[in-house]
Amino acid sequence: ASWADIMPVCQGLTVKLPSSEAYVPITEIVMEGMKNSAVFVLMVHNHPSGSLLPSTEDMMFCQELEFRLRANGMVLLDFFVVDEKRSFSLRKNHCSDFWD
Repeated sequence: ASWADIMPVCQGLTVKLPSSEAYVPITEIVMEGMKNSAVFVLMVHNHPSGSLLPSTEDMMFCQELEFRLRANGMVLLDFFVVDEKRSFSLRKNHCSDFWD
């Protein structure tokens, strides 16, 4: 299959909370991936502060998501922190031990 053949099966689990809090349902992400027979997952997340640097919580979340996906036969391709014009890749910046 080429990249043109790869289509997202699930886009977005959006949760609006105060800017100092975040909740991302790892179980729901994993279950949605399993339901759709996903092989890869790409996480995209914004910081209301505008900072692209991943927080300690982002790093812990990324590691837990990566572990839970792998345990269910999926791979976390990358975790991006974004704003309107820029992005920060945890994989590219070696912020997590992504499994190849």
